[in-house]
Amino acid sequence: MKTMLVALVVSLALLTRAAELRTWTFEKHGNAIMAELMDFTTVTNGLAAILRMYDGSTYTVPVAFLVGTNRTYLQAEYNFRVALQKAEAAKREKEREKEQAEELAKNDPTNIFTISGRIIHKVQEGLVVDSGAYEREHLGTEVSRRIFIGVCLLTDHPRQEQFVDDDGVYVRAFINGQFTYTTALGAEKTVRKFKFIKVLKPSIPVWEQ
Repeated sequence: MKTMLVALVVSLALLTRAAELRTWTFEKHGNAIMAELMDFTTVTNGLAAILRMYDGSTYTVPVAFLVGTNRTYLQAEYNFRVALQKAEAAKREKEREKEQAEELAKNDPTNIFTISGRIIHKVQEGLVVDSGAYEREHLGTEVSRRIFIGVCLLTDHPRQEQFVDDDGVYVRAFINGQFTYTTALGAEKTVRKFKFIKVLKPSIPVWEQ
C-alpha cells in the first residue's frame, strides 16, 4: 500500500511539472510550436521529448533539434525525472526490505512477546508502555507467556488514537527495532520497539484482575 502511494505521489509530481504549454523552437528553421512535455524517449539522434499538442496529437522531437534554451530546460527536466525515479525505486526497495524483515520477525517465536501494562504516554510513533508491572511485583523476572518486562514502544495498535495515559494494554507484539525518547525529566532513553499483532483475551490486563 505504501509503495503504491509513493508511486502515485511521484506520478502526480511528474504530471504537475509536465502539464503546461511551452514554446518549442526548432534551431534549423526557427519554426515554433506550443505543446506540453509529456515524457522522454531515445531515438537515433539521442534524447527526444514527447510533446502533446493542444488537439491531443503527440510528436517525438529530438532534443538536439531545438534551440539552446529548450535543450537546457529539457536536459534539466530529464535529470530531475531520472533522479526522482531513482529515489522512488530506492524507497520501494527499502520498503520491501522492511516488510520482509518485519515478516521474518513476526514469524520468529523468539521475537514475539506479550505486552501487558499501562501507557506511560503517547508519542507520535506509538505508545510508550510500562510492560510487566504486575509480573515484576509478583513473579520477578521468571515469568510465563513471554511477557515483556520493562518500558517499551508499541506501534500500530488499532486503537492507538483512542488511548490516553494510564490506559492498560494487553496485546501480542513482535520486536521491531529500538526507540529513543526523552523522559519527563529530560533524560534520553532507548527501549525496545514492538509492532502490534493482536489484542489478547481477556481484554482486561492480568495486572487489573
